[in-house]
Amino acid sequence: MSTMPNITNNKLLWEQVIKEAQEDMKGAVEMIAKYSEHAIAESLTDRENIRLAMAKAEQKQAEELGNLRKVIQGNGDPSHSVITRLERIEEAQTKLHDALNKILWAIASTVTVQIVMYLLKVL
Repeated sequence: MSTMPNITNNKLLWEQVIKEAQEDMKGAVEMIAKYSEHAIAESLTDRENIRLAMAKAEQKQAEELGNLRKVIQGNGDPSHSVITRLERIEEAQTKLHDALNKILWAIASTVTVQIVMYLLKVL
């Protein structure tokens, strides 16, 4: 891709055209045609470079998306997918929660029995 247009250089070129037009109109027209051809060629080159850069960026993005899909979906093995791993973590948490509930109920039951036995002895 070409760099930013050099405004000073362009101004000098057009000043030459104006000077040439004052002396020789045919020469000025030829200069305009030459500068226009150059500008069009440069513009087409820039557009092609932009198109190639966009195609390269799209290809890179497609590759990254493919890699992300592999991670999420398990690279062809659903048992290794992120979703399956999260489900296993959720199952483990549910089992842990159930186990803690049972322990708490056992402790609460034991304390309740102890309180009842103490009250029965007191009365």
